[in-house]
Amino acid sequence: MSLTFIITIILSLNIVASAKEHGDAAEKQLQTITNSHRKAAEDLLELNNAESVLTATYETVEKAIANKILPIEPSDESKPIINKYVKIIKQAMKEEVCWEKMKPHLVDAYVSVYSEKIMKQAARFYRSEAGKKMLQHQPEITNASAAIIKNMSKKLLPRLQVIQYDMAKELQEIKKTLPEKTSL
Repeated sequence: MSLTFIITIILSLNIVASAKEHGDAAEKQLQTITNSHRKAAEDLLELNNAESVLTATYETVEKAIANKILPIEPSDESKPIINKYVKIIKQAMKEEVCWEKMKPHLVDAYVSVYSEKIMKQAARFYRSEAGKKMLQHQPEITNASAAIIKNMSKKLLPRLQVIQYDMAKELQEIKKTLPEKTSL
C-alpha cells in the first residue's frame, strides 16, 4: 500500500475520531448549549458543504482502494472476488462513517470550540460574495494541499524507512542481551 493511501485513510478516519473526542470531552459543557447554538453549528456545517466533503472522502478512499490495494493488475479470476470485497469495504464505511452518525459529533465539536456569535458571523461571511468564492474554490485548495503533502511525503518516506531500519537494528541488539522470554 502506498503512503498516500495510508494518509488518506488516516486523515479520513481522524476527522471522525477527532469530532468524537471533542464531543466526549465537552459532554458536560454541551448540556448548557442552547438549541440556537447547535442550530448555528448545523448552519455552518451546511454552508461548508460538510456532507459533500464526506461524500468526496468516500470517493477518494474508493479510488485509493481500487488503485493501491494491489500492486499488480488482478487476474480475470480474482477481479470478481476483489470487486466483492471492495463493495463490502465501501458499504462498511458508509454504515460506520455516515453523515447521520457524524453530524451530531461535528455539531458537538463546533459548539465546544466556537461561540454561537462566532458561528453566526462565520455563516454571514460564507453567505457573502467573498465567502461564496472561498467555498467555491475550497476543493481546489484542498487538492493543492493534498498534492503538496504527497510531494513532501515522497521525501519523508525514505527518511522514515531509514529511521525504522535503525530502530529495528537497535532493538535487535538489545534483544540479544535480554533473557530469551523477555519481549520488547
